[in-house]
Amino acid sequence: MESLFPVISLSCVIPAILTLIVLGLFVFTVYMLFGGGNKLKVKLRDVTSQRFLREKIPNLLPWNPTQALFDMSSLCVRTGESSGLGGGWNHCRGTVQSLNNRREAWLAYTVNTHKQEGNVVMHTSTNKLLVNVSRKSLTRNMRYAEITIDGQTLGSMNIETRELFDSVGRSLGRIKGGRTIIMQGMTNYVSVEINGREIAQMNTEPYSWFERLGPMPPALRIIDNQLSPDEEWWLVGLMAIALYRDCLSPFV
Repeated sequence: MESLFPVISLSCVIPAILTLIVLGLFVFTVYMLFGGGNKLKVKLRDVTSQRFLREKIPNLLPWNPTQALFDMSSLCVRTGESSGLGGGWNHCRGTVQSLNNRREAWLAYTVNTHKQEGNVVMHTSTNKLLVNVSRKSLTRNMRYAEITIDGQTLGSMNIETRELFDSVGRSLGRIKGGRTIIMQGMTNYVSVEINGREIAQMNTEPYSWFERLGPMPPALRIIDNQLSPDEEWWLVGLMAIALYRDCLSPFV
């Protein structure tokens, strides 16, 4: 009795399978060449960033700005990744440690950038600070860092001119001083001026564990002890911007 199904020869099946494999590899290569690789990398970075913050936030010191701003160290335990020099992808994640106990941390943060635009997500034990860095359409050569605290707009900074603006765009202050070319691994204190007065000096050079083994310099030197809540958050936000710059390179 003859079979109801035709006999399929291996000589026909194998070429068909090989053709499908080659076609699949071609489609995958085209996908990667036209942005698929970047999409996969972004997805992986987002997952890694969220997992890192979930792990670190419960172990942060209870947030008290009066204590934290005096006790934050320039020591940052951090990890960095990059897809290449220039306008590639950059990712950093880390914590800002305590001066009194370098095993403890006040802040946890992640930085994700593409072509020098991107965001910083920074957490205290109770608050979320977000910095979005972008080029405005009318001033493509100027990058602006917009700062929000728990979803509320604090203000923005022109990264090129270092001018600060309040939540409605009015000039608020500026960053002054510091070296023109930042040298990584050394202190670089800049003055933070808000509403016509110097409120603090900030070290824009974060260190990792392996860059410095001795006593660490403070992240902030508070000049005015009567800071408003917004001014306290400005200092934290400016630290987040310094960490964004550090993630790109020491020379941006």
